[in-house]
Amino acid sequence: MVVIYDLETLKDFFLYVDLDSNSNTFNIFEISKFRNEYLLLLSHLQRLKGQIGFNNVAFDSQVQEYLIRNERKFSKFSGEQLAQILSEKANSTIEKANKQEWPEFWDRDLTIKQVDLYKVWHYNNKAKMVGLKWLQYMMDWDNIEDMPIHHTDSVDTREKADLIIEYCKNDCLSTKRFYEITRGKTDLILYKGIDKLQLRKNIRKEFDFDCTNFDDVKIGDEINKINYLKATNITRKQLKEKRSIIDSFTFGDCFPSYTKFITKELNNFINGISNIQVLLDKKQEFPFKIGNTEYLMARGGLHSNDSPRLIIPTKDQILRDADIGSMYPNIIRKREIYPRHLGIQWLKGYTDIIQKRLNAKKLFKETKDPKYQSIQEAFKLALNGGSFGKLQEKSSWQFDPFACFKVTIGGQIDLMMLIEKLYLGGINVISANTDGIVSLFDKTQEDLYKKICKEWEELTGFNGSDKGELEYADYRLFAQRSVNDYIAVKVDKGEDVPKHKGASFTVNHELHKNKSYRIIALALEAFYVKNVNPRTFIINHNNIFDFCAGMKTKGDWYLDAISTDNYDIVRTKQQKTNRYYVSNNGIKLTKCNPDGRQIQEDAGNWKHTIYNKHVIKPIKDYDINYNFYIEKIYKIICEIQPEIISEFYTQLSLF
Repeated sequence: MVVIYDLETLKDFFLYVDLDSNSNTFNIFEISKFRNEYLLLLSHLQRLKGQIGFNNVAFDSQVQEYLIRNERKFSKFSGEQLAQILSEKANSTIEKANKQEWPEFWDRDLTIKQVDLYKVWHYNNKAKMVGLKWLQYMMDWDNIEDMPIHHTDSVDTREKADLIIEYCKNDCLSTKRFYEITRGKTDLILYKGIDKLQLRKNIRKEFDFDCTNFDDVKIGDEINKINYLKATNITRKQLKEKRSIIDSFTFGDCFPSYTKFITKELNNFINGISNIQVLLDKKQEFPFKIGNTEYLMARGGLHSNDSPRLIIPTKDQILRDADIGSMYPNIIRKREIYPRHLGIQWLKGYTDIIQKRLNAKKLFKETKDPKYQSIQEAFKLALNGGSFGKLQEKSSWQFDPFACFKVTIGGQIDLMMLIEKLYLGGINVISANTDGIVSLFDKTQEDLYKKICKEWEELTGFNGSDKGELEYADYRLFAQRSVNDYIAVKVDKGEDVPKHKGASFTVNHELHKNKSYRIIALALEAFYVKNVNPRTFIINHNNIFDFCAGMKTKGDWYLDAISTDNYDIVRTKQQKTNRYYVSNNGIKLTKCNPDGRQIQEDAGNWKHTIYNKHVIKPIKDYDINYNFYIEKIYKIICEIQPEIISEFYTQLSLF
């Protein structure tokens, strides 16, 4: 049996709860002054084939293994005594993890096979780090609940013990939901049909290493390492002794050999930055202009400075997006870039992976055998985060900043050359960002556009379906607040296909991010794609979760719900993670710090309703303040289309 499980360790109370991964059947074992079910728990654990948890490799499995390995000693203690011993073990385990020390028991040495969803999803990465409570919010879980009893408090009544049991059961159930998402069994568009655990099983079979609890980047990195060790016939120890080269280099050192500009302005710009030293730990940005569009060049990528606007091509115009396919991997291939301390063998392995991935994609298309899909996915991980991403990671065996910036800075030069060529041909590039451009031109110029792009592909080496050639999409509408915040609508086989980017327009969010007030992005999509009036959309939308926002407080910060009772101000401290929406009646939420600092949520007279526990009822009974959402939506629309500000006030007056 494989179960989803969770432990709670208070100073005088230990709880183990698990849930069959195929049902909602709970197994509950308690060690406390009320009960001592230690031996029953050991008997139960012996029947398990595997356990699934959240951050269980670093915590739950460590305490559990300690409990398993000391049966002879622990069976002599009372429940209260053993609970105290396990609490001390839990505290030392947490302290060890906080110091980023290795756990006492390695994965391979654990009695029961573990699957740690926290590690699989890379939530131990600083940029993505979230806890289960935040996932409960992002998954629209029915009950977002913090631990009801502080871990340092005594569980001295049966009522407290039962509260903890119910809390732990809720955690197991929400972890099961997260497990189902991990298996692709979800309606969430970003994850539907993508089975992360099956992928890891297939990779283990094909590449002969256990990556069950590896995140995607680590899988790619390990595949690269295995290939490199085979190619060079060295050991892992010898590889550790290889050191990256840290030296000074200029922007010009990163330019491709074929770098050539025609206009005086761009030649002056390139000559001006060519001898500037690349600084690894400081921001470096350089503005320039081509035609009517202003750009910013930095170490990591090129982008235009775009103001809020709506662009709809006329019947005689084309609004075309052109992206470089697999830009960074193909730059590495065509310019023969590699970490200098690893030598040309690294590049040979890298280009070999590119070809193997193409072969696997072809075989999957022909045979539909999922094995080939897994192989090509594994090689994709190796090419992206597992290779290029590691060039700039100081702790990585692949670290070489010069190689990294030859890729990123060289890619900007490539893009700038395309922009200049189009400009000289009379074609207006209206937006650019890292690996692509958007152009607006007359249909009579299409042949010229294609000719210029083809010549550029030949010059730069992006000249083939397997070499990063340009990939095109024509838009019928492009609405943006900035270069990284927009919605574009392309027509594919007669159907509108929206492309979203940025906080204002994204409707499908990664789980570690924040989907607060998702209704705003949904209404904007309906407005720009289907011309649906925002007010009409809002008042006919029936999913209360889309009106909600999420908040988590960190450190000493806490959330106060402020209300009035007979003109007296009442402040009620809330839990650390909360879900809420804006309502006509309710409380006012304020983030507070013991030092006196306060930050009011949704500044103004807006009121909130805390909605941590979902209650099914007609949408009208939630008392939603629709004006708040209408105002937010029209503020964005009026930034993009200032001419319709009068309609904004008309819509508000209807409430």
